[in-house]
Parts: sequence; C-alpha cells; structure tokens
Amino acid sequence: MLLVAGLGVLAPVPYSRVATLVGLAVLASASPWLALGLAAWGAWRSRPGPGIAVMLALGALVGLKQLAASLALPAAVGTVLVPPSAALSVAAAWLAEPHAGRRPLALLLVAAGALVAGQLGWAWAAPTSTERLVRAERIDAVHLFYGGILAEHDPALLGALVKAVPNRDEAALALGWERALSLGWRPQRAEGHAVEVARALEGAGRGGEAYRLLSRHQRTGEVDGFMSLMERVGGATVDWHQGQVGALVPGTIELDRELATNGEAVLEFTASGALGAGVLTLEGSSFEGPPRVTVHLDARPPLELAVDGAVDLPLGPLEPGPHRLRVRFDDDRVGAGGDRNVRVRRLVAR
Repeated sequence: MLLVAGLGVLAPVPYSRVATLVGLAVLASASPWLALGLAAWGAWRSRPGPGIAVMLALGALVGLKQLAASLALPAAVGTVLVPPSAALSVAAAWLAEPHAGRRPLALLLVAAGALVAGQLGWAWAAPTSTERLVRAERIDAVHLFYGGILAEHDPALLGALVKAVPNRDEAALALGWERALSLGWRPQRAEGHAVEVARALEGAGRGGEAYRLLSRHQRTGEVDGFMSLMERVGGATVDWHQGQVGALVPGTIELDRELATNGEAVLEFTASGALGAGVLTLEGSSFEGPPRVTVHLDARPPLELAVDGAVDLPLGPLEPGPHRLRVRFDDDRVGAGGDRNVRVRRLVAR
C-alpha cells in the first residue's frame, strides 16, 4: 500500500491515471488476479523502462509466490492482501511510467471498478446478516464483512463464517472448536486450545496439520510434549524440550483398563530420562481359546501375543521424553459358556 501511495504522489496526475489507479484498487478488492492481468497488460503496452520493469517483475514474483504457497499451505489461501498487493504494485509501477495511462484502458477499469463497487454495495445493503454473507460469498468478498458478522455472536452465522472462510480462527473459536472442525475449519493458531485441537486433528488422521499448528506456538510445556510425542510416534527425530504428556516415569502407572469387547486402551506417559526397561502387565480371560492382543509402542514394530491369565510383556528400553502405548483387542468372543476379554493392569518403567 505504501508503494501504491508513494508512486501515486510521484507520478504525474492526469485524470486517466488517477481513474485507472482507483479502478484497479476497487477491482483488486474482489478480483485480484483479474486486476493483476489488466495492469500487466497495460504495463506491457506502455513499454516501461528498466526501473519500472524491475518493479513489474517484483510485483509478478509476489503474485507467483502467493500462488505457489496456496498449493502447499492452507493458510496461504486466506491471505487476502498479498494478491491485491501484487496487482496494485504492478498497477502503480505502470502508472508511474510517464507514457502510461491510456484513456480507453482507464475508462475500462473505471467501469470494472464501478461494477465491483456496485456488487459490494449490493452485499452491504442486504436486509439480514445471513443474506449479506450469502451475497459476499458470491463476489468473493466475505473478508470485507467478516468482522461485522462475527460481532453478532449468532451460532448459525458463526458456522456459516467457518464454512465460508475455513482458514480463519475467530469464528471457529467463538463457535466452539469441536463444532468448527466438523464444519471444515483449518486452524491457524487456535489460541488457547492449540493442544486440544492438535489432538483432535491427529485423531482424525490430520497429523501433519496438527504438527504445523503447534509449530506456530512457542515450543514449551504441553505444546512441546505433544509435538515430541508426534515426532516419536511418526518415527522422526525427537526434539524434546522437557514438555510432559501423561504420567511421569520411572515408576508404576496403574491403568486397570478392561477391554470387554473389541477396542483399544491407550496410555501416554513421559520418561524423565533414559530408562533400562518397561514392563506391561496384562490379564486375559479365555473362552474357546485365549484372547490375542496387539501392542504398539511409539513407532516400534507391533507385538502380538496371546494373553492366557496374567502376562508380563517386556517393552525394552525407553528413551527420554513422551511415549504412547496402545493395546488393541480384536479377538472378542462370548457365548453361553463364557466371555473372552482382556484387562490392561499396569506399566512399570525403571
């Protein structure tokens, strides 16, 4: 914006150049890539000198960078100001060229700008906030009305805002992050709920998104603990900064979780240092054969075993930092003569 203002002051000010700048500015608010294309075409027609050519190249690079980023990072899609800035940079560079400012193109852009301004006015004049949001979506201008609609604190409108702009956090947090995730929210920082939201994302199979969310926060406490846990579970290098998840060992963790039907028991814990051994105690009730379970510890290969009565399963050494232990039971059987089930008793880590 400073570039536009500066060039607007330094450039000659025939009405056609001023009109062109205004037209491009309004057009860019709703159709930044169209504004960029028109400005670049006008610049090409004006045959700019070396200095202006450099500015045109910079404006184009900003636009291309944003386009590339939007393909890899969901957050980049909602950066509203970058494409308009690219368009206006090119437009301002063109307008600063002494031989630019062709009247026909200026009039065309003024007409386009007036059309967009009319659409924005049509959206603003909507009788209800719901209709205003619908109209704003049609012209891709929700960002201009976002704050006003958010301030109404209407759950239905908040849900609609989340759907319309999924990569902003304000409406999602006002609505409730659980509901917002079900509506397609793509959290950026989730202030005050970052670890909770990251856990929900990981549980939904969106672990990469969860890790990126936490990486936008200072790596301390719970944030560090859960990031370290995701690193270990994913088989990556663990960069642990003493953050804790679950109970702290060495010691004994009494779980006493019964798996009476097919299901899973999960235990998260943190080793304060390198430990020589961990032992998991299971107890099985047999019926037409002993129950079988699969035990997962972090990213290690799973262990499968039959649990006939009380069984102590050695887990081997434990590295410092957070760990996740999962006991999966998929072998349930029940009948008139009995019931097959498993009880996860305790973990002892020394």
